[in-house]
Amino acid sequence: MSSQYPIQLAQDINLNLNSDCNATELMMIDVLTNIAFHQQYNDKNNIRFTEFLHSCNIPKIKNHKTNQPITIKFNGRKLRKSLPFLKKLKKKGMFNLIYDLEETEFNIKYPIRTIENDKYINKENHVNSTPYTVLNLDDKENYEICFDTEFGLALINNVLYSHHSLVLEKFYNLTKTAQLFYRKLILPYWGKTKKNLSIERIIEKVGYNSNEDNLRTKIIPQMLDYLKENDFIDYWKFDQITTKYKYDHMNYEDQKRLLKNGL
Repeated sequence: MSSQYPIQLAQDINLNLNSDCNATELMMIDVLTNIAFHQQYNDKNNIRFTEFLHSCNIPKIKNHKTNQPITIKFNGRKLRKSLPFLKKLKKKGMFNLIYDLEETEFNIKYPIRTIENDKYINKENHVNSTPYTVLNLDDKENYEICFDTEFGLALINNVLYSHHSLVLEKFYNLTKTAQLFYRKLILPYWGKTKKNLSIERIIEKVGYNSNEDNLRTKIIPQMLDYLKENDFIDYWKFDQITTKYKYDHMNYEDQKRLLKNGL
């Protein structure tokens, strides 16, 4: 069975689709928040996300304080060996990724989840900060980072409170452009799933540098075909009347079933 990861950053993130580094940074955030989750539950040797942890019950996290910084430790060399999207990086490349991300400022709408009267409550929130602070790095690539910023605290809060979607590991084998397209336009985030996309919305959210005819007849259809071939959408079609792309999202459970059956 393929592994699962928590994917947190979707439609409301202000990142340019044409920037390769942004997709890698988002993958890294998924991985680092995943490590934080495991280390909070004393599963320090596991960097994969599991359904068991995803379904953790409320009593396990009731004592977590929303503004409580969390520090994690990980070995960069081990991550580079085990994660496909990092395997091409050398020691210096990993260093640059971690430190560049430390200085990346995110300005996004980012609702957070809390617990009131033993019930999950989702509250509107806006953050404008970097994701974490690097505390230490030794010559053996042992990193120590702390989620102590406004955005970092919100990230950890949401992953501990299961306020995210799950995505199969194969998501990280998609092209970087496809990953950002999926995050920003298709991912069913916080229970809100759009069933159609207008060209105007696609241009607004992803900033394609192309004329509308080329987008409509070539670029967008190719992207939707690619996501369909990889089981992230079930089907799509262009509606001539509404001039919108209609699609049906392939949910996580359906993806797992196809993977299990070898389809």
